[in-house]
Amino acid sequence: MRKINQALSAIMAFASFLSVARAELKPMIDKEQLKKEKQDLKEFKKLAKEFNSAIKSSNLDYQNVIWQRVRVYIDKEIKETSSRVGTMQKSNLIRPNKMNAQDSVEMADLPQGYNPHVNGQIKNLSKEEIEKAKKQNEKIGDFVEFSKKQKSLLQQISQLKEINSTTTSGVLQEAKSQIQKFLMLMKDELVLLKKLA
Repeated sequence: MRKINQALSAIMAFASFLSVARAELKPMIDKEQLKKEKQDLKEFKKLAKEFNSAIKSSNLDYQNVIWQRVRVYIDKEIKETSSRVGTMQKSNLIRPNKMNAQDSVEMADLPQGYNPHVNGQIKNLSKEEIEKAKKQNEKIGDFVEFSKKQKSLLQQISQLKEINSTTTSGVLQEAKSQIQKFLMLMKDELVLLKKLA
């Protein structure tokens, strides 16, 4: 009898594992957002090419206009990423389906605290729901790390306020390399978004 109970508990544990493994995660990113990010990547590539041609020019006004457009575009992208991370974190919170509108501590005829047999109490979460949330949290964690990389690059880019006659070609080349780094980060973001879709 003991062996049968052990075998049954092993089968139940394995079945629970399979149900968690098969659990479908709902996508946090829809196809429209993915399409928009691809379009943003194309636009930034054009802007990077325009900056590369601008630094070859001797027209400081033209260089400054393009540089400011690059900075504004990068800032806009980082704000979008930050808001996306916040939205994903809010949507991934485990919320109980139903809560009691009244506190059981104030009601003398009900037991105090949590009692699953009393109607209207918080429903228990299944193991599958918790595992789904953990998997999605791991993906969101990757996205948070990515967002931190973007923000640190923005700080580096923000050090060059404007291009003037004293700006050396080394500084312009550094700005060019930072733009290329951001372009690579945008490609990485697209890969992360495809994982979330």
